[in-house]
Amino acid sequence: MRLTIVTNWLRTSGGSEKITALISNYLNLNGGDVSIVALYEQAEYPQQIINKQIPVTYLCKNNSLFLAFIRLWLWYFNKKPEVVFASNHFIAGLLVIYRFISNKKCKIIFRNINNLSYLMKDKGVFKISILKRLLCQTDCVIAQCNGMKVDLVSNWGFKSNNIVVIKNPVFITEEVDINRAEVATNKLLFVGRLADQKGLYYLFKALEILHSKNIDFSIDLIGEGVLKQPLQQFALNSGFANKVNFWGYKNETKSFYENSKVTILSSIYEGFPNVILESLANGVPVVSFKTPFGPEELIVDGVNGYLANYLDVNDLAKMIEKCLLTNWKREKVIQTVADYAADKVLCKYRELLLKM
Repeated sequence: MRLTIVTNWLRTSGGSEKITALISNYLNLNGGDVSIVALYEQAEYPQQIINKQIPVTYLCKNNSLFLAFIRLWLWYFNKKPEVVFASNHFIAGLLVIYRFISNKKCKIIFRNINNLSYLMKDKGVFKISILKRLLCQTDCVIAQCNGMKVDLVSNWGFKSNNIVVIKNPVFITEEVDINRAEVATNKLLFVGRLADQKGLYYLFKALEILHSKNIDFSIDLIGEGVLKQPLQQFALNSGFANKVNFWGYKNETKSFYENSKVTILSSIYEGFPNVILESLANGVPVVSFKTPFGPEELIVDGVNGYLANYLDVNDLAKMIEKCLLTNWKREKVIQTVADYAADKVLCKYRELLLKM
C-alpha cells in the first residue's frame, strides 16, 4: 500500500503539522511506503522533523489558493494515489471532488483537526451543506477526541462506524526531572498563537482580577500573532505589564514548562489542544475553560489541573489562584497522560492504515 499524506504546508510552528510529521516518520520507520504532498512551500523548511527518506513534493511557492487547487488536481490525475491521508477538511473536500471527476479509485482518510461546527458557523447554509456532502463521502474519518466525534455525527451527518477516535500523541521522556525541586515562583505559561480563537482577552481579564487581589504571579506567552500589541497595551493600562513576558515563537518549549507552575488555556474553541498534552507530559498542571473540544477529556480537577466555566473570567481567575495554591506532584501529573504516549498512539494510526 502506497500512502500519500496531503497537507497545507510543512512548518515547525503548527501543532497539526507536528502531528503530521510524527505520523509520517513513524509509518516510514515501520516499513510504510509514505510520501508527503504539501500545497505550499514555506520559508521554514522542517527538514529536522521529516525523515530524509520520505519524499516531499511542494505544489506552490506562494499561497495562491487557485494555483494549489489546479496543481493538486494535476498531481492526483497523474500520480493515481492508492490511499490519501488528508490533514484537514479543505483538502479532504477537494480530493473527493477529484476522485469523482477522474473516476480513479482512491481511498480518502480525513483527519479532522478542529471544531468544525464552530469553524464553519458563519460560512452560510449553502457552503456548509456542500462541505457536508463532500466530507461524508470520505472512506474514514479520524476524530481527535470523543467530543469531536459526537459533533461530526450530530451536526455533520457522519456515520458513527465511519469515525475512529485517535487522540493526539505526546512524547513522555525520561528527560522530565520528576524529582527536582518544585517551582518556587508563581510562574504562569501560555503557549499558542496570539489570535482570537485562543481567547486571550479572557485570559488577560482574569490576570487583571488576580492583579487587583495582589496575587503574586508572572506569565510567559510563547507564540506570535496580531494580538501582541493590543495585549501589551491592555496589560499596561491595567498595571501589570511588568508581569507579562512575550517571547515570540519558540521551537523548543521544554524549558518554559519546566520553570512554570501552571499552563493556561483560554481558547474559545479547539480540536484537541496539544498544549494541554505537552504541559501534562512535562508535569505541569493546566487550568482551562471547558472549551469544546478536549479539555474535559484531559483535565481531572485536583489531579492534573482545574476546569473553569466556559468563558467565565471570574471562574478562570479563581481556578488559576487555586492551582497556584495546590501542592502538585509532577510525577502524578505526568501519569495522567500515559495513554497518550507517542508510540501507543502512532501504533493505532499504523493499524488503521493497514486495514485500508
